[in-house]
Amino acid sequence: MAGAMAAGNACRNGVIAALMAQEGITANPDIIEGKNGFYDTLVGPGHYDAERMADSLGKPFYIDSPGISLKMYPSCYHTHRALDGVFKLLDEHHLDDKDIAAVDVGTSERALRVLAFSEPATPYQAKFSMPHCIAAAVVDRQVTLETFTDRKLNDRNIVAARKKVQLSFPNVPIWPGLADVGPDTEFVGNPVTIKTTDGRSLSARVDIPRGDASLPLTDDELLGKYRDCARAQLSQDNIERSVGLVRELEKVTDVGRLMGVLRSPLHRA
Repeated sequence: MAGAMAAGNACRNGVIAALMAQEGITANPDIIEGKNGFYDTLVGPGHYDAERMADSLGKPFYIDSPGISLKMYPSCYHTHRALDGVFKLLDEHHLDDKDIAAVDVGTSERALRVLAFSEPATPYQAKFSMPHCIAAAVVDRQVTLETFTDRKLNDRNIVAARKKVQLSFPNVPIWPGLADVGPDTEFVGNPVTIKTTDGRSLSARVDIPRGDASLPLTDDELLGKYRDCARAQLSQDNIERSVGLVRELEKVTDVGRLMGVLRSPLHRA
């Protein structure tokens, strides 16, 4: 469960550090370059050139190029190319789970170090299960936060569909690839093949997943993700109020208005 806490914990640490500094709490001013400091600890004494480290800073900033990528689905990123491939086939051929006999997903040994749960026992393990993610996509035609709940983990249709998902290891550089490939290797997405109950074999491969900086999500997709996340903490009215404020953020003269909405407690019946 610690994985899901990482980003929030980092943000919390930053806020606490700022509050401590505001209150006058001090620390070693040479923590970066001093003896036994950050540089020494990270790369070893004498193995860095502090004067050159910032030479390329901002040329360009990463936020500009290649840009920030956003995850389309609330699952391990190693599932996203496969999911886009499955959704492509489902949409193009108008398939549902009753039409599907088997789904083969090409992957790599390295990816399975993370996608470690072919038979997930908890909702969090399901996020790191290629069979569960593919099965949910086939049955529900979507992968959302609801996909990773006890109800969906034990949904009999999804359980049955998980058994149809097979993993293979084709001889192509599937992202994230292997540690011994060359630095110029162009990785590809997961090859996906759906075998239908009427004997067809349908294949697709998505190299760039939706949400990548080069293939950004649409405004509607972004808002869909936000609403899906926000409904666990905000009322429907406050979700839409916050959407309105953020969409016209340049007109908001007091950010306290937005924070007040985001901090409003959700009163469940």
